[in-house]
Amino acid sequence: MVVSGLVLQIEGAAIERVCSELAVVPGVSGLQVVGPTGPIVCVLETETTEGSTSVVGHLREMEGVYSVMPAYIHEVTEEDDSCN
Repeated sequence: MVVSGLVLQIEGAAIERVCSELAVVPGVSGLQVVGPTGPIVCVLETETTEGSTSVVGHLREMEGVYSVMPAYIHEVTEEDDSCN
């Protein structure tokens, strides 16, 4: 599994619409609007690096999104899953 923290710079007037669209994107969670005009931060979880790249590409194409910047990217392996 690939876990990414993303920061989205968005058009201020588009915050509500972009948040609504992000809420239904598979793998996106933890949406937080940092200020009255953004940015938006969120967590993206996908099964593969390719899946993560695909979703980030989709987010970049959303109307009102200026940029999508990864704050961190981590591939979780079986060795990492020591909580079980």
